[in-house]
Amino acid sequence: MGFFGFGNGKPAEPTGCPDVPVADIKDDRFNVGQYINGLSSFILSCDTPMTISIQGDWGSGKTSMMNMIDANIKTLVLPIWFNTWQFSQFSLGNSLAISMMEVLLQRLDGDPDILSKIAGGIKGLAKNAILTATEVTAGSRLASKVEQVADSATATSYVSEILALKEQFQKAVNAKLEETQKQRIVVFVDDLDRLHPSKAVELLEVLKLFLDCENCVFILAVDYEVVTLGIKQKYGSDVDAQKGRSFFDKIIQLPFKMPVAQYDIAVYVRSMMDRLKVDTDEANVALFVSLIKASIGLNPRSMKRLFNTYQLLNIITQSVVQHIPDKLRQRILFATVCLQMSYDTLYNYLAVGNVSIDNLRALDSIDSHAVKQFVENQGEI
Repeated sequence: MGFFGFGNGKPAEPTGCPDVPVADIKDDRFNVGQYINGLSSFILSCDTPMTISIQGDWGSGKTSMMNMIDANIKTLVLPIWFNTWQFSQFSLGNSLAISMMEVLLQRLDGDPDILSKIAGGIKGLAKNAILTATEVTAGSRLASKVEQVADSATATSYVSEILALKEQFQKAVNAKLEETQKQRIVVFVDDLDRLHPSKAVELLEVLKLFLDCENCVFILAVDYEVVTLGIKQKYGSDVDAQKGRSFFDKIIQLPFKMPVAQYDIAVYVRSMMDRLKVDTDEANVALFVSLIKASIGLNPRSMKRLFNTYQLLNIITQSVVQHIPDKLRQRILFATVCLQMSYDTLYNYLAVGNVSIDNLRALDSIDSHAVKQFVENQGEI
């Protein structure tokens, strides 16, 4: 007899939850359609140029949000995607911004030769600082850099090259829109917060300075904290929080925070329970939902990891734990996995039963209110 279907002529049932973003609004499992539709309407009707940030922690669903917006508006606009994380794997250094612009011009059928003409100027600006976007935010530290560039013999050529790129990009945009009969260009820049923070800031500067063109909407997936850290790395720790906020506000016209706290996860949890052959009656679904809310929270990536861990342990325990009903075993197991992932110190204490002084001291660091809430949510087990 084969193990889990292997060797008996029957394929094994699929296991695990891959970390794949949602591709279309019909696959929405968190009931965020109102946000997708609202953002889509804004993108189609707003004045341009416009830059929108989709802000949230890693795993909060930023890429899924952009995918669903793209699917919602792609018949009316020309979407262009740029995944900064994929490019960042290749140690491009200061050429990351140039690579992004090359991708954009290629998608717009623009003249690629212009990039070779202006690449030197862009690199020079990247080394000194992107002046226009940050002059008002970095104080005297940047002011000295402005003087350095202004006094150099290449300052005039830098300005000319900036204007040349912007003019070329605008011409390419206008020509492509006329050719395709689309309303506007929508550029999705994904995974900005996976870059080294200083590189993320540099890319934001380039976007603002070079590509701020009419009939263009830029949608950026970014964690604001990464931008704040990047500003400090690039311009020094003397850049305070208010100046960091001013920098961000100058580049981003519409900040949108992922509505994680409003996620309705019941549909997603029910679908996962059904896939894992867990009883999906209303009481059981409500229990699983409450355990998730009281432990790991509503981050989609964290929930995928939770269900993957549960699925593995369910496979292990279903042939070992046979003295209690299967439904009860699954409930206890799910609660245990939630406990382990959120309150690891307490879980280890309970699992090992070690009452050493060090373990007791470690328990003092646990948020007792959070643990109490978690325990109360297990009342139906």
